[in-house]
Amino acid sequence: MSDGLSFCINSIIFIVCIICILSRDIDENGMDSYDRRAGIAGEGVTRGSLGIIYTEGKYDFWKNMIDHNPFYG
Repeated sequence: MSDGLSFCINSIIFIVCIICILSRDIDENGMDSYDRRAGIAGEGVTRGSLGIIYTEGKYDFWKNMIDHNPFYG
């Protein structure tokens, strides 16, 4: 593969990743539309910056165990 083609492919992948990151709809509790659709988001439930789910400020073991949100890997 030529250097020009490799640079072009890498640039396209980078731009698509940035668009995906910026297009997420996150509320004030750190929950996105995927969490609301899956029923994880609710009263007193927040998500930390690393994707950990807290209920009433305490670590929620079961919600973190069943969480399969692809945007928080």
